[in-house]
Amino acid sequence: MFISSTELSEIIISAPAPVLFLDTCIILDIIRSPFRDNISTNEISASLELINKSQLNNRSVWLVTNEIVYTEWKENIETVKIELTEEIKKAELIKRENG
Repeated sequence: MFISSTELSEIIISAPAPVLFLDTCIILDIIRSPFRDNISTNEISASLELINKSQLNNRSVWLVTNEIVYTEWKENIETVKIELTEEIKKAELIKRENG
């Protein structure tokens, strides 16, 4: 849902909680984390916890992005899906070879 910064400010003031501003890279990195050497899969669990906390009636965190993140997501998600599909195929091949 895209809203104005004024409206967002009013909403957050009415239900104060920490605000996390997310960019496209962090979202894509979470998706890529199982195949990245320098990203722990713990980020997946932490991400799910933040999402859950942001969806509660008495939310304890706000997750915020801007419209450019939506655009960048649409521009990059197919590439990430292809990348992950290739990584899964590699992992399955290695498993079969070592099997």
